[in-house]
Amino acid sequence: MPINLKARQLLRKRLKRGLVGLALELTNQAKVRATKLIDTGELRNSITHAETPRGVVWGVPRNAKNVALEYGFKPHFVPSSIIGGWMKRRGVGIMKARSQSINRNGKRSKRTRQFLGAGIFVGGKNSRLEQGAGQPGAKFGGKFLRWNTKGGRSKLLGAGKVGFSVVRWTVKNRLRAVGKAAFLAGYKNAR
Repeated sequence: MPINLKARQLLRKRLKRGLVGLALELTNQAKVRATKLIDTGELRNSITHAETPRGVVWGVPRNAKNVALEYGFKPHFVPSSIIGGWMKRRGVGIMKARSQSINRNGKRSKRTRQFLGAGIFVGGKNSRLEQGAGQPGAKFGGKFLRWNTKGGRSKLLGAGKVGFSVVRWTVKNRLRAVGKAAFLAGYKNAR
């Protein structure tokens, strides 16, 4: 095998290992950010990388939920029939809860209370989602409401939208800080 061909193969292998090292570091950085908005861990656990014959790809699978969070969506009302599992995990909406109380005779009695809710307003006031430029708002019960979310303003989202960009935020804010060192570590470890 000519020396030139061996050198090219080694260089390709090292470059690919460098990209894998960078993808692993970006995955870790993105998972730290995704942990801030965790319910089931689905978003955090979906951040990954894959090696291809031509290089390395990194990010989250393209599905409706990830696209909506990454690029933002208009706040909207979701009925409890659709998000029943989430409401049960959070203890809101339609559910039964038992509580103990002491009556006048000093005896304990169990009462069952029902919390009724017709749904939840996704992206509404005090949500952990970020908001785009301009205050987000939506029509709810015949009124148009505006609010601020806890997540703060995001330059990555369109006006009046809410979401939680993980991939684009990580590339924009963390790539310069960790990119060179992560790539070089992977590059040097290639054998």
